Amino acid sequence: MGGYLTRDALLVAADLQEEDVDVPEWGGRIKVRGLSLGQYQDVQEKATVGGVLDGRRYTVMLVMAGIVEPALSDDDFEQLRGKALAPIDRIAGRIMILSGLAPGALEDAEATFPEGPGGDVPVPAGPGPADDGGGAG
Repeated sequence: MGGYLTRDALLVAADLQEEDVDVPEWGGRIKVRGLSLGQYQDVQEKATVGGVLDGRRYTVMLVMAGIVEPALSDDDFEQLRGKALAPIDRIAGRIMILSGLAPGALEDAEATFPEGPGGDVPVPAGPGPADDGGGAG
């Protein structure tokens, strides 16, 4: 492993992976890319409705953000929602993997927060506030 990166080398490093995905249901293939941090945050923001992440919107927004060729726009959202689940799910899975996200990341997040913000999330009781090792007491 080489030495430390310079600031310029870090900022210009090409780190977004691309790959072709065959979509036999659509009669061809598409090119997808892993999302940048900013794109991923935009997807989460666009997929959040009333303060709660909507899994159905999330999947479509993820696919729209990750498809490089052909280019899609926000106007294509409803038509993409009408496409078959199997190819959409396959494409979303590839985009998640290229983005460094575990394929079950959305399901894990939804299971962790089933009630949305402010919902009752069980938290196991600890030995006591003075025993948390954090110095609070």
